[in-house]
Amino acid sequence: MTAKKRQYNGRNTGMFYALMAQLPGYNAGYKDLIKEGVINDFLTKHYGERHGRSLRISTLSDAEYRELLHELNAQVSAGKTNAALQGEAIRKRFTHQILSTLSRIGATVVNGDYTKVNYHIRRIPASGGRILPQISADELPNLLAATRAYCGNIKRQQERERAIAAQN
Repeated sequence: MTAKKRQYNGRNTGMFYALMAQLPGYNAGYKDLIKEGVINDFLTKHYGERHGRSLRISTLSDAEYRELLHELNAQVSAGKTNAALQGEAIRKRFTHQILSTLSRIGATVVNGDYTKVNYHIRRIPASGGRILPQISADELPNLLAATRAYCGNIKRQQERERAIAAQN
């Protein structure tokens, strides 16, 4: 009699890895070691030192996996209120939109260098001469609108200059 193999239908592990990457002291070079440590800690907490189980995500039941995600989420967001997490998400969204708008005129972040972006942000009157990290989240919607107008003006100016150059 042959033993029936367990069929693994796959599990979306993206949330696990995203939460794991936010843990304090996370180093991408040791991703597999950290993953095994997180799973071992979870299993040890629930089944004791001699749980004897494999340290793979696929060996966890669906209920265990949900509980593991819940515990990881609690570790990552410890000390952060829902309002703070929502504020961070809003800030990231507006920052992304502002940077995308500035990329239309060629002002992009290259290897973490914000020099060109900061130059253009400071020239926008709504920024008050400040750069993105110094601007409060409440001011970002106005800055986005002003950035769109600023970039539109720069694009029109660039198009006029190209037209003049083409005539010559």
